[in-house]
Amino acid sequence: MLPAFPAAKPPQESHWLLSIRMVQRQSAANSQRLKSQTKTDFCFMSQHRSLRAAATLGGKRNVLKRFERVETLKKRGQWKAGDRITGLRKTKPDV
Repeated sequence: MLPAFPAAKPPQESHWLLSIRMVQRQSAANSQRLKSQTKTDFCFMSQHRSLRAAATLGGKRNVLKRFERVETLKKRGQWKAGDRITGLRKTKPDV
């Protein structure tokens, strides 16, 4: 019969290796939690009633976009092909 040897102890893990494994476990848990969240889980700020009503009315704007200003100038005959697109003259929207 052979003599019984004590079981070999597993090598001790160093402190930095333990901390790396702990961070890996935490990041895996966080990624699982984020995957389970849906878009409805996030909170968005509400919009004040007065601002919401103004957006749906589609009221008259007093500032025209650049292409609208160019169209207005073309209708009035104040725009020539080859004119610069920047530095346009002031235009008021047609009523």
